[in-house]
Amino acid sequence: MILIDQYKSYFSTLNKNIVFIFCWLLVSVLFGYHKTITYPPLSIHQGAQADRASIAYNYYNTSMNFFLPRVMETGTLDGITPTEFPIINYTVAIFYKIFGFSEFWYRFIIWCFMGIGLWAAFYITIAFSIHKFSALALSFCWYFGTVLCYYTNNFLPDVVSLSFLLLAIKQWLIIKETDIQKNKILFTIFASLACLIKITSAIFVISILLSEIILSRQKKDKPKTVLSGITALILTLSWYLYCNILEKKVGGTYFLMNAKFPSNFDELKDYSNIFFENWFTKIYNIPQWLLAFSGVFSIIFFKVKSDFKIFTILSLFGSISFYILMSSQFRYHDYYFITLLPTFLLLFIFSFKMLENINKILSITIISLVCIWGLIDAKNGVRLRYTPNNYWYQTFFEPSKFKGTDLWLKNNSINENTKVLAAFDANPNVLLYLLKRKGYRTFDHSQKYIDEKLNITKNLVTTDSAKFFKMYPKSRQKLQLVSSFSDLNLYKYTYGD
Repeated sequence: MILIDQYKSYFSTLNKNIVFIFCWLLVSVLFGYHKTITYPPLSIHQGAQADRASIAYNYYNTSMNFFLPRVMETGTLDGITPTEFPIINYTVAIFYKIFGFSEFWYRFIIWCFMGIGLWAAFYITIAFSIHKFSALALSFCWYFGTVLCYYTNNFLPDVVSLSFLLLAIKQWLIIKETDIQKNKILFTIFASLACLIKITSAIFVISILLSEIILSRQKKDKPKTVLSGITALILTLSWYLYCNILEKKVGGTYFLMNAKFPSNFDELKDYSNIFFENWFTKIYNIPQWLLAFSGVFSIIFFKVKSDFKIFTILSLFGSISFYILMSSQFRYHDYYFITLLPTFLLLFIFSFKMLENINKILSITIISLVCIWGLIDAKNGVRLRYTPNNYWYQTFFEPSKFKGTDLWLKNNSINENTKVLAAFDANPNVLLYLLKRKGYRTFDHSQKYIDEKLNITKNLVTTDSAKFFKMYPKSRQKLQLVSSFSDLNLYKYTYGD
């Protein structure tokens, strides 16, 4: 009988996984991930995408030293820069080494991690005694937001941090039922990677620690994951201390390593107005936000397990606090919200449980409708971000126009190790990354800066020569046009030391 029960449990789990994988693949096709998975960095936040893509490319092309991540712009020592824990960039570089350079591998790896994270969300939902069909609808309802869906197969590490965080929460729930060393080790690994990749994830690790400590005092029991959580936080702190040392050593950083807090309430209000105007309905649509708000209501007025309740309240408080502290960054960075999304998963779960207590058919109906609405809304939002000539397609440079530039530059003696000055780019690494050349870039820099960088590189690549010579007329006599390709012009610097 025990063996039969084991087989039943195995096949039940297998069936759930098969159903989930089928739904994930179906959703991926509906959102066209198979079409966008080969794209270089483009659309909204092309600059942030190129920054991360640059790190993977430089691991692959320059040095595989994990502790010296590099970008294309060499404003620091050879472009070395402190950054989030670059485990994904490094993994991508390994795939480049094995299979050859292709942005497919970057987007594919991120897509895989999002699928794993959503699978963990599915199991977290089931852990709250929710039927697997309802859990599937609820987890996908949580997933269907334009922001999360857009970054599902993208270049930013936030999705990977989110996935490790969801795996850590899932593992925590397992530890509460089966307290063995293997589960604690897995929790430590998942929590550590989540926090190392994005420090925002520490909000939830700290929330787990605090809820464990609070409950252990109430029940006079020993907390189960405190040591694991503290280990994750120490590892994260160690990495950022290393980044601080590296920043001083190389002369700067290309990534935000500290916070800029609002100085007063009016400033916070202004930041929030911009955030709501830009991102509020892109994170979730109105029915999904209402579902989340009803989750807050259910925590207050409906009976739930004290450990989940404490964890959710602490997570919600931590998320709100983080938003307030980083509100200046939330104005223009939609992806900052991604690692806060576990809070919404918990709120969706509590909202569903409240509805289920009222009427089971009503709860399934509402969740299914909100899920379908979310799918339609998110699919349209992602479509717009990949459709030229609309507001959400904020692409500085069309990657398709750079096909063949590598051969063109090589034919003009600009190999992969030759630096160039690239004009014009408002972002540090987009133009240089598309050219696959390291060096410097200008957008509105001074003549002194231009002279200094031309004297180093001896090469200038422009996207608009007329604008360049209008802004820097003193450089006209010092530059000789060598070759043109599409909208690009290559100049040689004929003066200098």
